[in-house]
Amino acid sequence: MKKVMLFLTFTGVLVSCSNDENPEAKTIVEEVTISNTETFNYNLGYFGVEEGATVQKHPENADLSEIIHDVVPGDFIYQYKAQANFQGKDYVEIWTGRGSDGASPGNTIEVVKITFNITE
Repeated sequence: MKKVMLFLTFTGVLVSCSNDENPEAKTIVEEVTISNTETFNYNLGYFGVEEGATVQKHPENADLSEIIHDVVPGDFIYQYKAQANFQGKDYVEIWTGRGSDGASPGNTIEVVKITFNITE
């Protein structure tokens, strides 16, 4: 009985790790140079009710790192501001999912990778 449970558990792990149901993510790479007093805005675009965006990897040297919803056009905006007096590189990864039919998760996945070069 233990062997059957172990086999079923292992099979379940393989099936859940399978990429057949999950679309391949498109990666967008950006490199931005800003001063440590500037606030950077990145427009992620419009998302439907069942769609969205989230910060997957937060920057290590940020005073501000968040996604806001700009209600009038309906766009989602990622905002970043470095810590005061920080100079150097910082990095963020943002996951977005679109293409939902309302009953299932989005099938168009993008990962936005932004490297910040922070100057004085």
